[in-house]
Amino acid sequence: MHARGHVGPVEGADPAPVLDIGATRERCRTSLDVDETYARFAAAGLGYGPAFRGMIELRGGDREALAYIVLPQAVRDGAEAYGLRPVLLDAALHALAALVEVPADHTYLPFEFGEVLALASGVTEAWAHARLDGTPAPGAETIEAAVTVVDGAGQVVARISNLRLKRVRLVQALARRASPLRLVWVTAGAQEAGTSETLTVSQAPLWELGRVVMQEHPELNQSERDRAPVRPDGTALVTGGLGTLGLEVARWLWEEYHVQHLLLVGRRAPSGEGLAKIERLRGEGARVTVAQVDVADPSALRALLDALPTEWPLRGVFGCRYPGGVHDADSFWRLLVEGVDAIREVPRERWDIDAFYDPDPDAPGKMITRCGGFLEDIERFDPAFFGISPREAQKMDPQQRLLLETSWEALESAGLASERLMDSDTGVFVGLMYHDYATLAGGAPEALDGYMGTGSSGRIASGRLSYWFGLKGPSLTVDTACSSSLVTIHLACQSLRAGECSMALAGGVALMLTGTPLGDPIEIQALGVALRERRAPDDPVLIGSVKSNFGHTQAAAGVAGVIKIALAMQHRLIPKSLHFTEPSSSRSSSSSTAG
Repeated sequence: MHARGHVGPVEGADPAPVLDIGATRERCRTSLDVDETYARFAAAGLGYGPAFRGMIELRGGDREALAYIVLPQAVRDGAEAYGLRPVLLDAALHALAALVEVPADHTYLPFEFGEVLALASGVTEAWAHARLDGTPAPGAETIEAAVTVVDGAGQVVARISNLRLKRVRLVQALARRASPLRLVWVTAGAQEAGTSETLTVSQAPLWELGRVVMQEHPELNQSERDRAPVRPDGTALVTGGLGTLGLEVARWLWEEYHVQHLLLVGRRAPSGEGLAKIERLRGEGARVTVAQVDVADPSALRALLDALPTEWPLRGVFGCRYPGGVHDADSFWRLLVEGVDAIREVPRERWDIDAFYDPDPDAPGKMITRCGGFLEDIERFDPAFFGISPREAQKMDPQQRLLLETSWEALESAGLASERLMDSDTGVFVGLMYHDYATLAGGAPEALDGYMGTGSSGRIASGRLSYWFGLKGPSLTVDTACSSSLVTIHLACQSLRAGECSMALAGGVALMLTGTPLGDPIEIQALGVALRERRAPDDPVLIGSVKSNFGHTQAAAGVAGVIKIALAMQHRLIPKSLHFTEPSSSRSSSSSTAG
């Protein structure tokens, strides 16, 4: 799920007419049981807990509904500071349940808010008047509505216009998920009520919404398995780190992970209680650096990062997809430490292995293996999320789709909102070596169009990322076979050092089958030549291969190894290589001290 919008003050808004609550109640004569309504939400996949059950009374009429809503006691603290509480606004939307009949396994979710106008703050009780725009057909995919929130006197306190809702099947969607749901909450300039800074009504509600969600669903951040990994042996940079929330984050990083170096960045110097909190951290042994920097200023941010001590590096963040259900750092590490063998028989949805398999290596047009490492659900892609039409998405090489998804996930994992990178000098370096997808269309003239050209071209892969994110740094696609992704990391580092870019996305992608029999011995011999000089015989180089878990990932192999070794260093554990019983006969152990 992704949402994007703009919040800001509005000058000269037209005064809203007073709502006659008595007359509206008279028109909405059908009383609905609120508990049954919330039970219906839960059956459709929307389980509202106590903090979100703000509807007390619900009445329905002809294409309109009226609900009495009350801010739950658990989230009333600081109501005035937050402006219009998102929890109350969400409860106002619940009134729409009286207007649309849907099957038990369906529901309608807000999909687009044309305008949300907040005219008052500190409201804890209100009436919500919902009405449909037009008469939707039964089972319509979308419906349009408007919601007005008024106080006890009928004065408008908020208005939502041009609201579109889309029909979804949440129960089936949730049942298909093999992994737990995760929440990633990224804001730009959100404020916590109670901070010493001057609050803005347009910003504080964003923090409130995230806070209440976490209160309602503590499992989203309490599970050690789902929590984003924090490396203690480096620098943790906390933007907004000199405010109330930032100092709480710093305290959490120190108490939970004993992060070696806390870099707290803000635009104002700490004082009073904030300064006292920093000194308490230092008194407990934390290394804390305070910097007054506007992180929106690229040159100031670059100078800050350049000044980091080499012994306390700022770590990179990555997104990844590999066979065996690997979709992030946590699942990658679990695959390694649990010794998961992700090699399996070729799935039927890929191709008919019976038609291609032959144990005879000399059989023409055949393959001698029935197995390989395969990504799950490569056909599943949300083109609308990336502003791509369904027709173009169909012609896009799945490798390009994977690059879009994993690049977004890498930025998301780093806590970077994509819109903040727009027009930045961020570089993109992509390793890609195969172009099989274009051949699937054959030579049929009707299959050839402009989308086929851009969708199957390797040089477009990096450009597509730069275009979609609005990046203006270097952008290139690299094909050096199996070393492609390692070369992209090398080029990204060079570009960063040369000042060509202040941030970089680097990696590789490959969708094809299982390994090269000669490649590993050559690589081991090369390691021996490079590392054996001045190394004692009793000080071996430890070697492992992630190929033993999910096969040779070709252009994405180098970055897979980098991620594995980064995780091994983080956890201080070298995962075993699967199926290893004796060295390959092709490996010359006498030429290397590797072990």
